[in-house]
Amino acid sequence: MASCQEGLRVTLSIFSGRPDPSWHITPSNEHYEKITTLLNDAKKAGYLRRMHEMPSRLGYRGFVVGENLVIGQETNELQKLLVCSAPDNVVSSPLKEKILAALADNSS
Repeated sequence: MASCQEGLRVTLSIFSGRPDPSWHITPSNEHYEKITTLLNDAKKAGYLRRMHEMPSRLGYRGFVVGENLVIGQETNELQKLLVCSAPDNVVSSPLKEKILAALADNSS
């Protein structure tokens, strides 16, 4: 699926005109097991999207995990865990809070 030798590669799709932040979630991450379970569940349920389905809007557009787009209300819990898994030096706390607020409003 989205695994690599070090774990999962995640990209937050949010910026326009500059690179989106990316990081690896390794098995040592406190959220790794739950994230992989939710990813597998979303895949089985057909909730993971293809890249061409990414919304064409400014701001938060979801997460790319491997080759899968994670977006939509059905994957809110997974998206929240992905936000929390981002290192602070990759995704700032204010940006994390903004994304979590958007997810709470189901506006993803």
